[in-house]
Amino acid sequence: MPFGWGEPLLRRNLIEKLKNLFSLNQVITNGTIPLPLWKDVRFLCSVDGTKDYHEAQRGKNTYDKIKANINRKDLDVHLFCVVTKINEKCLEEFVEEWSKTSVKSVGFGFYTPIKGKNNEELWLNFKQRDKVIKRIKILKQKYPQFIHSSDAILDSFMSDKCQQTTEKCRRDYSSFNAMCFDSTMNRKFPCVIWEEADCSKCGCVGSVMGESIRNGRRISILNTKIKDILSNNC
Repeated sequence: MPFGWGEPLLRRNLIEKLKNLFSLNQVITNGTIPLPLWKDVRFLCSVDGTKDYHEAQRGKNTYDKIKANINRKDLDVHLFCVVTKINEKCLEEFVEEWSKTSVKSVGFGFYTPIKGKNNEELWLNFKQRDKVIKRIKILKQKYPQFIHSSDAILDSFMSDKCQQTTEKCRRDYSSFNAMCFDSTMNRKFPCVIWEEADCSKCGCVGSVMGESIRNGRRISILNTKIKDILSNNC
């Protein structure tokens, strides 16, 4: 079960209870809060490039703090980088730097534009994205154990396949094969980015990695258990 899209460690007490409902858990964090000593959790930390590029997108005086918090041998920590028109320039230096730390791996996704907003300074058009994907594949040859984005996932974002990927994602969410919930267990539509996402330009890795939960009764039982825990802790 992934806990993220927000800062889940602000509700650490809830995650301690909720994670016991699932056999696999992942906490998606920005890394600015020290990580708890949870041996049964995979931490996925958002780091968007080397220091200057990350702070251009995420804010000043954050990078060194994040690195100090997540560079730990005693936890299962991984990175995730959302590639934009700004930070694509530093991917090689970024991978080289973090491959020398205790972080286990890095994966990549691509910025998804928001409807009604000017996203041109961030969104890579399809031709630009194709070139970046080819660069990441070359990097994988040099760092095969560190870059965990599979070729299949990267290929799904290529311009000749990305629309097919988006359509499958829409079908999965509309048919309840994949579901996202907010902090009060209300379902989010159409996906984790809500309805503001421009699906025609999607770069979210969730569109190809979402686990399918096909048993409606199991979802109902989990939903009830989670709501009970939330109601007792809010």
